[in-house]
Amino acid sequence: MVERTVGKFKKPRKPMSEKNRIQAAERLREAREKRLRENPPKYTNIHPSVRELPDDHPLSRKRVTSWIKTQKGLLSAARTAMRNQSQRSGSRVLRNTRIHSTLRMVSKER
Repeated sequence: MVERTVGKFKKPRKPMSEKNRIQAAERLREAREKRLRENPPKYTNIHPSVRELPDDHPLSRKRVTSWIKTQKGLLSAARTAMRNQSQRSGSRVLRNTRIHSTLRMVSKER
């Protein structure tokens, strides 16, 4: 017969006071800023020609990632509508899936 051991009891955390919460948020903000200063992102998964494009260029990394985010949201909404069996939602899912995958391919190719 297999013996069962009782797991450790995890004591719930004591809620932070408002003062401690503000101090912790400040420490985290400073740590994020320090990390960004000392070790900026290199974006090695993005092609160098895309990295060099200015932010106002139509195919810049910033714009393409915002398009991908938008299409992802539209796709999620269309899938929800399809589950609720809304009219024409199947075609919306297909269209948004194609747009999302195309944008992701374009951003990886360049």
